[in-house]
Amino acid sequence: MMTIKDRLITLKEAVMYSNHAEENIRLQIERGFLKKYNKNGVELANPLSKKGYFKLFELMEVYNITNPEEIKRVFLKRKLSEDSVKNVLPKKIIILRSKEMNKIVDIEDNSIDTWFLFPKYAVKERIEPTSFSDISSDKLRNMYRYLDESNRILNSKGNVLIHSIPRFLPYFGVYLNKLGWFFKYWIIYSAKKQIGNFQKRYTSESNGILFFVRSKKIFRINKIRTPYMNCSFCNKPLKDYGGKKHLQHVDGMIISDVWHQVGTQNGQSRSHCIHSDVLKRLIDLSCNSNSTLLLAPFDGEISDELRK
Repeated sequence: MMTIKDRLITLKEAVMYSNHAEENIRLQIERGFLKKYNKNGVELANPLSKKGYFKLFELMEVYNITNPEEIKRVFLKRKLSEDSVKNVLPKKIIILRSKEMNKIVDIEDNSIDTWFLFPKYAVKERIEPTSFSDISSDKLRNMYRYLDESNRILNSKGNVLIHSIPRFLPYFGVYLNKLGWFFKYWIIYSAKKQIGNFQKRYTSESNGILFFVRSKKIFRINKIRTPYMNCSFCNKPLKDYGGKKHLQHVDGMIISDVWHQVGTQNGQSRSHCIHSDVLKRLIDLSCNSNSTLLLAPFDGEISDELRK
C-alpha cells in the first residue's frame, strides 16, 4: 500500500498542494530544498529538468503543510470561482426588430458594450450557389448601413457579433475591417435537423458567428465551459487525459470555435432566428452583469430569464 512518503506528484499537483507558483517551487529546487525523481522514485541527476516528479512528504516539509488535500480543495474552489462564467444577465438589453432599425440613430454614443446582429436570409440562400463579386444586393447595403453605426454606439471595449450563414459572413467581415474593427473569432455551430431520404445533395446545417472587437488589447471574452463527453455505460470521460483526470475542471472543458448541435432549428420559415441556447451562450461569452447588450435586428423570441 502506497504511503504519503511514497507518493510522487507532478509539478501541477505540487502547485495545488502547496498553493505556491511554479516559479517558487523551482526556486526551492535551485536552493536544494526540493528534489526531483523519475517515475520509479529514483532521484534525477539534473533536478532542474522539466521532466520528473516530487515526493509529497518532501513538499509538505519544505512548505510546512499539514493538510495538503484541504489546500488543494481551497485552491480548486478559488480557481473555479475565478474561471467559471455562466448564466450571465446583462444589466440592460435593448431589442430592435427589423421594422424598428431606424431607431438605431436614437441610441446614445458609446453606450453599448456588445451588439448582436441577426440579418435575415431565405432558405434558398443557404443552398443556392453564390458569387463573391455580387455585392449589390439590398440585404448587404442595409447591413453596411447598420454597421456604420458601430463606431458611434459601441464603447472602447465593445464587441460586435454577427449571426448568419457562411454565404454572407465574408462580406460583413471585410466591411468591419474597413471600419477599423479587429477580427477575433469565426464560430461555427451545427443546428440539428431532420433530413428526409429524398435529399440528393449535401445538407447545409451550419451557421456562423463573426466575433469582432473594437481594440486589440482591451476586449471582453469570457471563458465558458461545456461538460465532458462521458461514456453512456460507465459515465467516465471518453477522452484519455494521460493519468491527469484529477486536474479536470468540474464544469467541463473550455469551448472551442466549433460548436456541435447547440439546440435545434425548428421550421424552415424562421431559419434565420437564433436558438435560445446559442443566444445564451453568446451572452455568457461576451457580456457581464454590467453590460448593455443590443440585439438588432432581432425577430426571434427572448427567453423569460433574459426579460427584465
